[in-house]
Amino acid sequence: MMNEKKAKALVALLTIALLLSVSCKKDNIKPDPDIALNSEQTIDSTEAIDTTEAINSPTNITINFEHPKDTSKWYGYIDVSATQNFPPFQDILNLADPSKPVYGLFTWSSTWNTFRKFANSADIADVGWRVIRIGCDFSTMFKDENMVNLADFCDKNDAEVMFTLISLQRFNYGEFLNEENDSVFIEDFIKYFDDMVNRFGPNGTFFSENPDVPYRPVLHWEIWNEPNLYYLPGPEHWEELNTEQRADLYGRLLVKVYNHVRANPDWDDIKIVGIGGCRGGLNRNGSITSFTELVHEKIEERGYNPANCYDIVSTHPYIFDGPPDADYVLEDNFYQYSIPNNTAEIRRVMDLYGNQNKPIWFTEVGWHRFEGAADPSIRGFPISERLQAAYAVRLYLIAMRIGVERVHDMFVWDANSLNAGFFNNDDGAWWEQTYAVETLIEIMPNPRITSAVSDGVDGYYCYVFTPDVNTAEEDVIVAWNVEGPVTVEIPLSSGKYKIVDMLGEETTINNNSNSVIIEIGPCPIYIVKI
Repeated sequence: MMNEKKAKALVALLTIALLLSVSCKKDNIKPDPDIALNSEQTIDSTEAIDTTEAINSPTNITINFEHPKDTSKWYGYIDVSATQNFPPFQDILNLADPSKPVYGLFTWSSTWNTFRKFANSADIADVGWRVIRIGCDFSTMFKDENMVNLADFCDKNDAEVMFTLISLQRFNYGEFLNEENDSVFIEDFIKYFDDMVNRFGPNGTFFSENPDVPYRPVLHWEIWNEPNLYYLPGPEHWEELNTEQRADLYGRLLVKVYNHVRANPDWDDIKIVGIGGCRGGLNRNGSITSFTELVHEKIEERGYNPANCYDIVSTHPYIFDGPPDADYVLEDNFYQYSIPNNTAEIRRVMDLYGNQNKPIWFTEVGWHRFEGAADPSIRGFPISERLQAAYAVRLYLIAMRIGVERVHDMFVWDANSLNAGFFNNDDGAWWEQTYAVETLIEIMPNPRITSAVSDGVDGYYCYVFTPDVNTAEEDVIVAWNVEGPVTVEIPLSSGKYKIVDMLGEETTINNNSNSVIIEIGPCPIYIVKI
């Protein structure tokens, strides 16, 4: 029997109306609304602005949980009544202004090379990303020709790049949990690390040999990819290690690399990014939170100081088809997912082991579309293109609320049987999430959250942002509702504003009162002073 809570949640999902179903996967034209935009209207606090009519805002959408795989296994529902464990707002206000915006993008190194030839990295710059994660995918070295393009991109866009190092082809040591074998494994990884840093890091030979290439050394280095899963020690050894053993092996690797870097004064600017676990369920089966704690425990058990093993903690908070800002429950798998709550748990562990105030980055995350290069049933938890766009934008926004400095959304284009790409694999066209992120970055290029009108109560979020910490522009209000359309009243001084929907369409209003009544939904809207 379905319990009352699940029944109510399911009814809420089924009542969300589908207004628009626009696909931009076959062309580079931004989805156009069906009615004229930029019309002016005069309002006061008693007149509601229906964004679905005034600007054709894509706010009311169907959240589809019909999974092509085993529906009994993957059945899930959203619980907006569950508390999100946000940091005190004052803690967020006390953070320094961001050195780079939160908006990031992830790609495998081979994809970067293919994409730059296919569509040019100017597309990435056009969207506005200035933070890139490059996964050095199982090969020994990043290609020089890729670095020429990457350094030029970073120089022109003042961008930051992080390399993730993993090389399964190079590491085949037979039995693990053998001290001698493990030591060779770690020593060889450090040699690989040295090869890469000495080539592309500070004072790297690549730059001395190519003086015409802008000097943009890689300063952020992530040690391994998803070590809580089969990536460590590798698919051929998957059955050899349980989660605690994997945490022990990774902890030793992380400490050795960190100490190696700190012993070299020429590498003072290098930041080591570590842990990088995947999944977000609150249990001890290899999820992000449990693996993070296990790594710290094992490092301490080995006699090392867990406060000196990384500069930045990375996580991959995949949440299947659930939202980034509410609890998502998969009862049959005994999971309860929440990106804010899992992040709070990671922060608790960091604090416990002396890593207070070190940054947390989401170095990989994304959602699987029905449309794309892969059969959607392969992953078993696809969502609509529109909802994917909403989730991508909301993840960037909620990351700022919980103090996460970087979010590397995936991918440049679809890969790993996951339709999470921002550019169509066939012709490079932009998906809706690409337009949505472009709109977000255009309105708020380097933002800082400053206050909350509604901090997620029953799924209603409304925040005030300084859109760019480097300028004196007027504040921007961003609002959305997790489960569907709701009419809200937002404090707003009198004056002229534009209301911009998630895909960049806008209308102008003249507000003659001290608030605005407006309909919002899962796709964020922006209120911008003119």
